[in-house]
Amino acid sequence: MPTTDKREHARNNLFAIIGTGMVGTAIGILLKRAGYRIVAVYDHSPGACKKAAQYLRTKTVADPAEAVRLAQCILLTTTDDAIASTCQTISRTANVKGKFIYHMSGAGGLDLLDAAAQKGAYVGSIHPLQSFSSLESAVANIPKSYFGITATGKARSQAKKIVSDLKGVPLFISN
Repeated sequence: MPTTDKREHARNNLFAIIGTGMVGTAIGILLKRAGYRIVAVYDHSPGACKKAAQYLRTKTVADPAEAVRLAQCILLTTTDDAIASTCQTISRTANVKGKFIYHMSGAGGLDLLDAAAQKGAYVGSIHPLQSFSSLESAVANIPKSYFGITATGKARSQAKKIVSDLKGVPLFISN
């Protein structure tokens, strides 16, 4: 791998998770196992954030913009109704240009990430097509799960790689 490709690969392996519920934490655990670096987590609940940081052996940050500044790939795993407003906040307070921003909602489209796309981010949706009853069951069942992916261009190829590295099965869905 040429030096430039190595640098880009290393940079694209830096993840931040905004929203540290069961799915965000489980995905973080599995990404770490796959060799990705979780560089920061943020949640509006300090307790949830601290718990996820302990599982992921990473640091918590005081605001989502700080998480964005530290990472190249940002996973918005907030509640569905908070995705658009969280995206607007980070797009207003951090430089998202050239970063990959994904939400993990099965109910929402790429329009939830319009604020980031308008600022030059690569956006997409990666959603495991099943529900989970606990963190342990999510970690156990995400591998081999089908994932709905809605993305284009660089975000599409990166999303496919992420799902493959999670040992999931990618299914491309039009927006």
